[in-house]
Amino acid sequence: MASSRLALCFRILTIILAILIWIIGGAILAFSIYLRVDYWINQYVQASSELQAYSISVYVFIATGACIIVFCIVGIYGAARPDKCALIVYTIFLPILLCALIGGGVYAYVYREEIENTVKNSNTLLRLVQEKYGNDARVTHSINFMQKELMCCGGIAYTDYLESFWANDYTSEKPEERKNMAPLTCCKDYKRYEDIPITEYRYCPIYTSDANQIGNPLKDINPNINRKGCGEAFVDFFQEHIKTAAAICFTIVGLLFLAIVFAALTLFHLRKAPVSREDDVVYEMARTQEKSPYPARGTPYANLYQS
Repeated sequence: MASSRLALCFRILTIILAILIWIIGGAILAFSIYLRVDYWINQYVQASSELQAYSISVYVFIATGACIIVFCIVGIYGAARPDKCALIVYTIFLPILLCALIGGGVYAYVYREEIENTVKNSNTLLRLVQEKYGNDARVTHSINFMQKELMCCGGIAYTDYLESFWANDYTSEKPEERKNMAPLTCCKDYKRYEDIPITEYRYCPIYTSDANQIGNPLKDINPNINRKGCGEAFVDFFQEHIKTAAAICFTIVGLLFLAIVFAALTLFHLRKAPVSREDDVVYEMARTQEKSPYPARGTPYANLYQS
């Protein structure tokens, strides 16, 4: 009786852990699909020959998330029914997933500086800012969003806008109004002027004017403009949150380890022969008598006395 209760406890714990891992797999799959279909990310990757090699990792994550969902459903079914074959398949899958996760984490840690330098020093974001900002609505929206959230300006620096299509768009009514200007989202206090229709507040000045200087009215850099480029800002953002990402990875590893242990214990108790009881023998002796109304009990002593 105690053994059966222990097996039931292990089955319940296996189901709970499988559900948690299933949720994680769903999150991985959803996030990977988002990375695959997002226009901004695709534009950035396609424009960079350095990053195209990393795009295959998105497909790897999609496949991983899908496999986690499928095999966790198998594990939940195997523990709930219980079904030994399903549990064996689930138990074999878990160590493979654990090794893949550890290997991926080691790879990301070893090559993190290379990836950071690719994003930080690549001219991809610079080209997007200078060639497509103001010319492509989706790119414009994406760069504005990045500049707001990361408090940055331009690809490499705020001066990227000086030679951009946006600043030199001569098809506009006032082609000179964007000279030495950056988009409003480059300013630290852009929220104060977002809803003001006055032209003076539609842009973020790169330089401040000196009324007393006759030759060159541009003297100092505007202290209200974000000077950090978005490539560098993105790397800084990643470095700030790398501890959180590491904590999430360690949590997943811990869940996988516990899932392996409890799945193996569940299998062990299911494979054990049932414990015999004295009344089983008496019951089978009575059942095997002629015209016995007793049904078969399904124990090791079933049909023991049948000829």
